Amino acid sequence: MKSEVDQCRNNSECLCPNREIPQHMPFPKDTFAKDPKFNHLVHSNDYPTRPEEQILQASVADLQSRKAALQSSSQRLHALRNSYHNQIDRINAELKSQKRTTLLVEDAIRVRKRLLSPVRRLPTEILRHIFLSTVEHIPLRIAELDEAESWSFKDPPSMLWTIELVCQQWRIAIVNYPRLWSYVSIRIPPHDTGVSIPLHLPRLAVQLDRAQLHTLSIALYPGLALNRISTSVPDYLIHLLFPYARRIKSLDLILPYKHIHSLSFLVKRMSSLTHLTISTPSAPEISDADLSSGEPAPLFQHCAQLQTVSFVDVHAPISRFALPWHTIISLSTACSYHPRRRSLALGILPREIYLILKESLELRQCSFNVRMGSGPTDIHGFTVLTAPRLQHLELVFPVQQGGALLQLLEKISLPSLVSLSISTKAIYPVTWASHYIFASVVDTIERWKCPLQRIEYLRGDVGGDDLARLVRETKTTLSALELNEVVMSKTAVVLDINHHCSEADILLESILEHLSIVSLTTLRMRGDELSKDWANGDVFAALVNAVERSQCPLEELEYQRGFTEYEDVIRLVGATNNTLKSLSLIRITSYNMAIYLVDALSVSRSPNGPLLAPHLHTLVLTGCVHRSTEARTFSARAYVEMVRSRYAEAPFRKLHIGWEPESDECPLSDAVRELGLIQTELRNLAPEVLFTHGIIEEDEDEQKDSEEEGED
Repeated sequence: MKSEVDQCRNNSECLCPNREIPQHMPFPKDTFAKDPKFNHLVHSNDYPTRPEEQILQASVADLQSRKAALQSSSQRLHALRNSYHNQIDRINAELKSQKRTTLLVEDAIRVRKRLLSPVRRLPTEILRHIFLSTVEHIPLRIAELDEAESWSFKDPPSMLWTIELVCQQWRIAIVNYPRLWSYVSIRIPPHDTGVSIPLHLPRLAVQLDRAQLHTLSIALYPGLALNRISTSVPDYLIHLLFPYARRIKSLDLILPYKHIHSLSFLVKRMSSLTHLTISTPSAPEISDADLSSGEPAPLFQHCAQLQTVSFVDVHAPISRFALPWHTIISLSTACSYHPRRRSLALGILPREIYLILKESLELRQCSFNVRMGSGPTDIHGFTVLTAPRLQHLELVFPVQQGGALLQLLEKISLPSLVSLSISTKAIYPVTWASHYIFASVVDTIERWKCPLQRIEYLRGDVGGDDLARLVRETKTTLSALELNEVVMSKTAVVLDINHHCSEADILLESILEHLSIVSLTTLRMRGDELSKDWANGDVFAALVNAVERSQCPLEELEYQRGFTEYEDVIRLVGATNNTLKSLSLIRITSYNMAIYLVDALSVSRSPNGPLLAPHLHTLVLTGCVHRSTEARTFSARAYVEMVRSRYAEAPFRKLHIGWEPESDECPLSDAVRELGLIQTELRNLAPEVLFTHGIIEEDEDEQKDSEEEGED
C-alpha cells in the first residue's frame, strides 16, 4: 500500500510540498538547426520535396504538442511555487507567533522562579543584617595635590534609599529598623552657594526621623571646599541636630578647628557620647611655640560617658581640647599619609603624651605618633609616671627622631602592659632605626616587669643579646613575637625572623640557642625575597633545639627560604606533637624532605604507632616537593594518600603545594597534570579540604645569573 507521500509524488496535479518536481531536459529534435537531414535546406533557399514537407509538417505538429505540454507544466509549477510562497508566509507568521508566545512563557517562568527565590525565605532579621553591611557614613579621604597639603572628601554611598524601592517587604524591613538610619553623614557646603536650605536637608530630616529613638552615629565633613571666610557650621544644621543631640553616641568631626568650636552649643547636650573622632582636613595650623599659650577649649568636657577618642592630623590634642580624660579607656593619634607631605613633623610630643597618660587614669589602650619638638617641650624634669591600667600600647616614631621615643619610655611605667607595638616611619624605605632603640625598649620592658604577651617591632636594628634579653624577660608570658623588616646589628643583611641569609647564620644560631620560649604559640622565620643566599640547615636545627628546650605550646610554624633536614623537621613535629596545628615550609631546598614528611604524616606508614601531629590541620609545602633525588619526579599519589589516611582521625582543613622547577626537573606539563590530579582526587575524597597549588617561577635575576654562569 502506497503511503500518502508516495501518492503525492506520483500525482501530477497535487500542489502539496510532498509533490516531486520533474526535471526538464531538452531533446535533440528541439533544435532544428542540428538535424543533419535538413542541412541542405538550412543553407539554401530551395523548397523541400513532398516527402520532406510531410516530415517537416509532422515535426511542427509534434513540437506544437510538446510546447503545449511545457506550457501546461509551467502553469502547474507556477501554481506550485505560489503554493509554496503561501506556505512560507504562513510558516513565517507561525514562527513570529511562536516567538511571541515563547517570550510570554519565558516571562512566566521568570516570574514563577522569582516567586521561588530563596531570598523570599530570608527572615527579616537576616535581611536587616545584610542591609546593615551596606551602610557607610565615613567619607573617603582623597589627597589634593596642592601646596596646602589638604584633603577632599567623597560622599559615602547611600544604598538604603535605593534598597527600599525594591519591594514592599524590603521597604517595611528597612523603614522599621531604626539602627539602619542611625548612621548619618552630613556634608557641610560652603556658605556662599546661594541656596538658603540645601537640597539634601529634607532627606536628612527623614533619616533622623526614621532612626526614632536609636542612638546616632554622626559624621560631619566639608564639601568640595569650605569657604575660607566661613568660620562655623551653618546654623540650620545645628538647629536640625539639636533635638537629637542627647542620642548622639558616636561623632566624627572632619572639620577645621574654627568650625569644631562653633559646635559648642550642640556638644553640651551630647550626654550619651562615647566615641569621638577629630580630624583636620588640612595641614596642622599650630607650632610648638603656641603650646604654652591659651587654654584648651572646654568643648567636650561635659561628655561624661566618653570612652574612645581618636585624633587624625591633630597637633597637640591635649592643648587643643579639654576632654573628660578620667573616663577615656581607648585613645589614638594618627597621621594620614599625604603624597605632597615631605616632612615628618606630624605627631605629638612626648610632653603631650605624658600629660595625656597623667590625666587618663582609666586608659586601657592607646596608640601614639611620637615626634620631637623645638623649644621647651621636653620632659627631662618630669617624674616617672605610672599608668596602672594601660594594657595595649602602640608607638610610631620618625626613624630620625628615636630620641622622642626614648624620652617618653624613660618617663613612664606600665606594669599591666600585655601588648606592645613599636614601629618607625621614614621618607626613604631603606632606613632603619638604630640598634640602641631596640636595646632601650628591652631595658624599659625589664624595668616595667609587665606581663607582656605580644611584642611587635617594625623596621629597626636589633642586637642578638637584646633579643635574647627580651625573650628571657618575657619567657613566662610571651605568646607572639613579630620582628618585621629588622636588621641584625653589625651586619649588612636583612633579618626578619622574617629575613635571614647566609652571612647572619652564625648570629642567628647563637640567638636561637639562647632563647627560652616556653609560652610561644606562633613562630615565623622568613627569608629575604631579594637575597640569593639560603640559610643552612644549622639555623633550622637551632630553631628546633630552642623549641625542644623550651617545650613551648607551638601551634603555628612558618619557615621560608632555608635548608631543612628531614630529621630536624620530624624532631620539630615530635616536640610539638600535641599542639602543632599549622606547618608551613616554604621554598624548600632539601630534596626528598617534603615527600618523606608526607609519608611520615600518613597513617598507613605507621599503622601500629601513634598518629603523628594529631591536631595538624594546615600544611604548606613549596619548593622541592619531589618523589626521589634520582628521577626527581613529582607524583600526586603520596599527597592524596596522606589526606585519605588522616581523614577519619585528623582531617586536614587546608593543603597547599607549590612546585618549583629546576633545570633538570620533570617537565612543567607533568607537574601541572599531577597538581590537577591532586585537586580532582581531593575534591572527590574530601571536598571540605581547601587545596591550593601553584608554580614558583625562578626569579629573573637568578635566572639571568644562571644563564651567565652557563655561558662562562
